Amino acid sequence: MAAALLVVGGFAAYTQKRAADDQKLFDEIAHMTDRDAQLRALTDALGQISNEDLRVRILRNLGHYRYAPAVPAIIEQLDSRGVVRRHAAAALARIGSPAADAAKGKLLEVLDDTDVRDRAQVVWTLAVLRESRASDAILEAFRTGLISKIEDYDP
Repeated sequence: MAAALLVVGGFAAYTQKRAADDQKLFDEIAHMTDRDAQLRALTDALGQISNEDLRVRILRNLGHYRYAPAVPAIIEQLDSRGVVRRHAAAALARIGSPAADAAKGKLLEVLDDTDVRDRAQVVWTLAVLRESRASDAILEAFRTGLISKIEDYDP
């Protein structure tokens, strides 16, 4: 019993330290004055930060600025289900074609592994990128009203 409590306590301490480190990194980047340097740093941090809320904030910023060099890092975020996947797809839609065209394959791959909220954004991004292999899913999303479930992700 004592060993289990020790393990749980150690994990909680690690999680708190990791969250604090994530927030510190994000805060350092947020205070940068050079926007290009800031966007590069946000792109690099996307793969380092484990906190979902901070990753969402980064994705929103990268999408808002339509930062095309971040596309490979954003594509990696599509492996995360839920809010991170939705925001990654939204960022790719904002960046648009041709810069985000490299994401088409991954978007198609995750399409069947999405819940209703994720699916709406993934399908919409495929439509924005004019992915013909997703035409059935796109038509179905419009026919059923799924597209109306897309949230406004502009920061």
